[in-house]
Amino acid sequence: MLQKADISDRNMTAVQDCVVEGFIAAKDASKLNNMTVLIYEGMLVQVLRKKVSAEKASLHTMEYIEYIVSSMQIKKSDPICICKQDQQS
Repeated sequence: MLQKADISDRNMTAVQDCVVEGFIAAKDASKLNNMTVLIYEGMLVQVLRKKVSAEKASLHTMEYIEYIVSSMQIKKSDPICICKQDQQS
């Protein structure tokens, strides 16, 4: 996946895995890929313009992608978990 230069191609590799595993319908793969790439790019622009922190953009990005994926999901799996590293000393 990381060997591909284009973000859309790299992302499609992950989307295709979801199709193969039966979580997403093949007819939705391109749509899911396009939407997630637009979210990545939009959030990156917001970070570069210093309108949002990288941490906040990351959290928003995952929230939006989880929402999109769940709306297209045909086979249920364990929910995606976004956890901060435990900061206890």
